[in-house]
Amino acid sequence: MQTILLFYLMISPCGAAFSLDALRLRYRAAKAVLGGGKHPPAWASAALAGPVSSWQANFAIRMLQIHYCFIYMSAGMSKLKGSSWWNHEAGWRALATPEFGPMRFGEYETLLRAAVSSQVVSAFLFAAICIGTLLLELGLPIVIWTRLRPVYLTLATTFHLGIGFFMGLTVFGLYMMTFLLVYFPASLIRARLAPAPWTGPKETILYHPGSPRSVRRAALIQMLDLSGRYQLVERTDELTDEIQLREPDGRLLQGEELFQSAFSTLDLVKPIAWIRKVPGVWFCVKFRFCR
Repeated sequence: MQTILLFYLMISPCGAAFSLDALRLRYRAAKAVLGGGKHPPAWASAALAGPVSSWQANFAIRMLQIHYCFIYMSAGMSKLKGSSWWNHEAGWRALATPEFGPMRFGEYETLLRAAVSSQVVSAFLFAAICIGTLLLELGLPIVIWTRLRPVYLTLATTFHLGIGFFMGLTVFGLYMMTFLLVYFPASLIRARLAPAPWTGPKETILYHPGSPRSVRRAALIQMLDLSGRYQLVERTDELTDEIQLREPDGRLLQGEELFQSAFSTLDLVKPIAWIRKVPGVWFCVKFRFCR
């Protein structure tokens, strides 16, 4: 599963949105725009606007979807050749193999013994496991292209959660659930993962275009500001390397205070703002950007 995913990522623009290469491109583009005067280069403005639609991305996603269907179809058809899936023995093996999953827990073993002590319960349980697995694996390649896609995505996710818990194949289950993301609409992925456009009052970054150091510091802020929270404005006073942050209430911040405030609100570093409290981390940040 890992090899399949990495192969299609290799032939797709997988780093166009969130990657170190994308961040480096945004940083270079921000420096070109902020230091380019009234006529910034066109490539820089396009880079700051974000990734565009790509046929390579669509091709890789479609191939992943088709490949997933082949995986499920081949798995289901191979199960039809084994007698254990016809006599429902496979359901028992999945739940009771000592090398797998929760058999080492006494409570689970007690519950399983209670289930098999009743012929009706055990027959229903193992038949449901075998028939449900076959219906899912043989039906998904067909039904996934219909309006029942959300139903089958839910069933497939539950199925792989069960495999991870009852059979101990946790990594395999995680890869298969990651695979299922290719069937989600791109608009839904963007709505859940991409930073929402900033709608509140904007904070202003004042920089001096004649100072390369000032441009670099302002470009760093713009590189990390994916939602457009900050507005960058040229300073008109004397030449200086410093940048200033003007908050909506009119208060001006610079130096360490500026980066403390920015790192608490910028989209890409806000989730890991706690890392500043690790000894030595904030000292390195100050040494690199605040001196």
